[in-house]
Amino acid sequence: RLQVEHPVTENVTGIDLVSGEGGIEILQVTLGEIRGADELSFLLAPAEALQSIGFEVREGDRLKVKCFYEGDSPARVHKIMNVSRGSMVRLRTLRQIPLWDNRGLWQGGPILSRPGTGGGHNGRN
Repeated sequence: RLQVEHPVTENVTGIDLVSGEGGIEILQVTLGEIRGADELSFLLAPAEALQSIGFEVREGDRLKVKCFYEGDSPARVHKIMNVSRGSMVRLRTLRQIPLWDNRGLWQGGPILSRPGTGGGHNGRN
């Protein structure tokens, strides 16, 4: 059983928009070959919210995710690091509350970047 304390690191094999919390369209990524499973899907945040803070995900990117996982897919992501792009953002609180409002507008903190990638913040996960 994957939990928020156990990050998963794998490459993106698919990206979709799906209905998420509050009926808002949420960006969903599929990561390949995770701990015996062929693929698992993860719910991120509204695409517009991620775009507004400059967090980008593309197929082939290597992601490190900490998620709330109860045994079924897709799992809601607590915190995500795009290892390929050197950026990290927290998407939900530890109580699983999304960091965007009911219109899909970002209400959370800034994107963090590794030193040398332009952000000036430490993106440790």
